Formats: sequence, structure tokens, C-alpha cells
Amino acid sequence: MSASDLIGSGETARLVGRSQKTLYRWIKAGRIKPAQVVPGGHVGTFLFKRSDVEQLAAELSESSAEMRESSAA
Repeated sequence: MSASDLIGSGETARLVGRSQKTLYRWIKAGRIKPAQVVPGGHVGTFLFKRSDVEQLAAELSESSAEMRESSAA
């Protein structure tokens, strides 16, 4: 895995369309797992595999589309 395969929490939150606060809740709940945790600050820095983030974003997009379709019916 190269460094370009890892992305930070800010970009991860942007790609999945959620806030960083939500992203941190998801980490605690086990919904997404960081590939690496870099110590620092009061929370540390989380790095995620781009492929995992893209998969989660696709799942969220699909779920949103299904919800819109069912509410329109």
C-alpha cells in the first residue's frame, strides 16, 4: 500500500458526504476502520484506505437512492 492509497479524515468525510464528527462516531461504532492511526492531538490522525472509503461512499449513495425511490412510491 503506497502513501497515495491513504487519505486523511477530512478528505474521507468529504468523499462520504458527512462531517468529521460523524466520521469519528462511525470509527467508534466500527462502521469504518482506519488503516492507520497517527498519534497526536486529543484524537490522533486517522488515515483510511481510499478503496474502503470509495466503497462506503458507493454504499451510502445506493442507500440514499433506494430511500428516495421508496418515499416517492
